[in-house]
Amino acid sequence: MKFQTVQVVTADELLKHIGLVIETSHTVSKSGGKRGGVMKTARHYGIRPQELSNTINGSLTPPKRILEVENLEKQVVYVRKGSKSDE
Repeated sequence: MKFQTVQVVTADELLKHIGLVIETSHTVSKSGGKRGGVMKTARHYGIRPQELSNTINGSLTPPKRILEVENLEKQVVYVRKGSKSDE
């Protein structure tokens, strides 16, 4: 019997990844400050900067455009209570 392998990405992992994308998109000013990361990243994903900020702070689920760019799709998974995948 052949099984299909599915890579699961948790919401926390996705948000961490988006945070790294923002961090690498920052421009460093002459005074050493960072700026522009959210604007550039939002443009990359094709969404408004406010949507990106709301996604990062957890008040909005990741929009479809972010999922499309990251080649992800949302699926609901049910896990038995008390089960631990890392042990």
